[in-house]
Amino acid sequence: MRKGLRFSAVTGLALLVVAGVAFGAHALAGRTYAGTGQEYENNGPHLQTSKGFTEHMSLTVSTDGTRVEHFKGYYVYYCGAGKSYVDGNKLKISPAGRFGGVGSQATSNGTSYFVLRGRFIDGGQKAAITYQATFVSRGETAPHPYSLAYQPSPACQNKVSGTIAVK
Repeated sequence: MRKGLRFSAVTGLALLVVAGVAFGAHALAGRTYAGTGQEYENNGPHLQTSKGFTEHMSLTVSTDGTRVEHFKGYYVYYCGAGKSYVDGNKLKISPAGRFGGVGSQATSNGTSYFVLRGRFIDGGQKAAITYQATFVSRGETAPHPYSLAYQPSPACQNKVSGTIAVK
């Protein structure tokens, strides 16, 4: 009896996963999405923000709907007190409507690590996005620079999360 119930539960889960992939939100081909997200920094014992601390982000979907042709999201960093952006080009969109990537860039005084994760929601009318830039000074290390979880010092972490809509 238990074996049959277990099999049914697993089968039901498998069907839900297949249905989720088949009917998941997809990108609207050739469209541009834009909006803002809340920014968080690790300038303290946890990721924190303040009201009105929002940043602009946008993306453009390929004409066949299979790629994010270009993504750009801004952030303000407290280490060095400036403004910069995370961008990505030709990011594959999965059948479930997800996209993203990671990267790094060495500078004269350290390395910046970038993470982008997104998914299309509401029938493709919106995209939920989280991106992050983590700067690690030369000679320092961050155990998980591509993790979206809180990174303690010496990392300078800036994370933006929000939902953007078709323009």
